[in-house]
Amino acid sequence: MPGRNYNTLATIAAEQQGLIATADAREAGVNPHRLVDMERRGTVERVARGVYRFPLLESNPELGQLAEAALWANRRGTLSHDTALDLHELCDINPAQIHITIPTAYRLQKPVPKLYRIHRGELEKGEQTFYEGIPVVTPYRAIAEGIETGVRADLLRQAIDTARRRGRVRGPQLRRLRKMLAARGGNGGLTWPHRGGLIWPHPVRSRPKPCGSLRTADGGRRGDGNQSGVVRADSPRP
Repeated sequence: MPGRNYNTLATIAAEQQGLIATADAREAGVNPHRLVDMERRGTVERVARGVYRFPLLESNPELGQLAEAALWANRRGTLSHDTALDLHELCDINPAQIHITIPTAYRLQKPVPKLYRIHRGELEKGEQTFYEGIPVVTPYRAIAEGIETGVRADLLRQAIDTARRRGRVRGPQLRRLRKMLAARGGNGGLTWPHRGGLIWPHPVRSRPKPCGSLRTADGGRRGDGNQSGVVRADSPRP
């Protein structure tokens, strides 16, 4: 019969596509070493450093891959940029990597998997939401990041229109995104430093490059290749 620790951790994992991080255990008052013991008994599987999966809990393989990416940096990651555009289904973009934004001051102590593209930056209040328990930036921020990093203009126009029709961006935000995209034009990206939670234009050009399709957890490919932007670390706040 499962013990109290199992029930506590499994309840958390059920909201995270069957995944649990050592930070989750610590926050729940469970010694993270219990996860190591559970792995030895075959109760959980270690999928990455500090991240474990409950195999008995059902999960969507693709969403599980995204949830794992968000947990990978000790729960400090938020899905962003091209990945957020895709997850919100704002446009027909097919990211070749999973884009994750982590705090600027957070110190990574492990190598970054090739599947991940790490961005450094601080999220303002209200710029993070959740999709099936997975932290992801809001549609507004995702589109603004796409403008910054050189995502194709037609994809961005599609994203803006989709977000408008769904009521995810409106009023001043909608006008700001259109102005930013118009200011960028069709050649490359711009950098938009944050000021008081808003994104204001400060042009620094980059060149877009094509990228392939996102690998799913079972090794397949998701969709055909599409063009996304050159991704740089987020610009520091002025």
